Amino acid sequence: MLKYILLVLMMVALAGAAMVRVRPVDAAKYHVQDLRPELVSGRDGQFSVGQGGDIPAVKSDMELTQLGAALAERIESTPRTQLLAGSLSEGPDDTRRIATFVTRSQVFGFPDVTVVQLDRGEGGGTEISMKGRQVYGVKDFGVNEARLREWLSPFGN
Repeated sequence: MLKYILLVLMMVALAGAAMVRVRPVDAAKYHVQDLRPELVSGRDGQFSVGQGGDIPAVKSDMELTQLGAALAERIESTPRTQLLAGSLSEGPDDTRRIATFVTRSQVFGFPDVTVVQLDRGEGGGTEISMKGRQVYGVKDFGVNEARLREWLSPFGN
């Protein structure tokens, strides 16, 4: 009897993991027009870069379009990461770019969503703000922070 109960529990767990892996992430729920009001620090399951976030925005001397293309290439080269909405390399104006990416965990395919915003600096250069968060659960064990810091490392303050 115990063997059958364990078998059923294992099948339920595998079915749940399969559903998480194939379930699409709703772009409308996560993609925003201005990320800055959503940046908060110290919230479990997410990591924010920018004013009000866990660390200050990263400022780069690179021009907006050039930085957007370089950062998009870096992000999209991350395994199991794809663009969900928006674009960092082109946009409706020359002052801001916003894109939302989904990165799935290797084993179960749990999705993490990262919104990246680039703003042209007043004195030149570009400011990078980001918010990475998990879609399921309440704790991410530092995964979002590590990924965002890795993406930002070549563009430093």
